[in-house]
Amino acid sequence: MRMRLVIFRILLVALTTGLLAWIGYEVFRQNYLEAVAISGVSSVLL
Repeated sequence: MRMRLVIFRILLVALTTGLLAWIGYEVFRQNYLEAVAISGVSSVLL
């Protein structure tokens, strides 16, 4: 029973870490694309 609790906790931590990493990646990707688009537009304007 105790082993099952440990495994469940490890799975929970892994799931939370994966979710946070995925959210961070999505936010980073969108910000990166926006920055590239803004720099591209400003270079065209200049």
